[in-house]
Amino acid sequence: MVLHKTLITSASFNGFDEPNEWVDQPADIMRYNEKNFPLRKALTPHAQSKIPKCFGWDLIPGYDFYVWVDANYILKEGAVEFLIKELTEDDDMDILVFPHPFHDTVMQEFDFLRDNLPKSKYLQQRYEGELLEELYCEIDEIYGSDKGKLPAYHAAIFAYRLSGGVCQALKEWWYYDSRYHLDDQLTMSMVLDREDIEVKVMDKKIKDYPYWEYRSHKK
Repeated sequence: MVLHKTLITSASFNGFDEPNEWVDQPADIMRYNEKNFPLRKALTPHAQSKIPKCFGWDLIPGYDFYVWVDANYILKEGAVEFLIKELTEDDDMDILVFPHPFHDTVMQEFDFLRDNLPKSKYLQQRYEGELLEELYCEIDEIYGSDKGKLPAYHAAIFAYRLSGGVCQALKEWWYYDSRYHLDDQLTMSMVLDREDIEVKVMDKKIKDYPYWEYRSHKK
């Protein structure tokens, strides 16, 4: 399979995820860490990882397609071919995403964080002090009673073609991450809800495909 020019990006800082060996992919790869993307003192490592996630197309321009892979996933043979094939089957599709592994809607993700943040050390480490209720009010102001219809996507792996609409949506994603809350799955579907973007949502969840393997975070 001949691919368009594709860049795969990933990021892990301060050993949050140990680098995993990937099977060779027919694409260029950029795996960000504190050595090749020095930590900014004003940002936490978790926050800094959102920069290449939202701005892979801006940090290294010139590609037709971009793929994001969270650092705790191991890519196997055929991964990038599968993603680009699925994205390009329909010329109208701009971005490929997967359903959330546990929640059907964004509101369910909100409820999960409200219920579990007080008792989960992992969630506290990542999200304590984030502006969850302020973000809820922002989404409520935009969508009103329709906010319950916002689907929840799994932001661990996604692929997109370079387009003005997608780039603008990813900029907006960074706004919500930095302004309100670093759980980017709360706002992914909202920023992609644009007239100039066609979203392909895969039928199955990330875990149901054989092209990658999940590894738990190291800490």
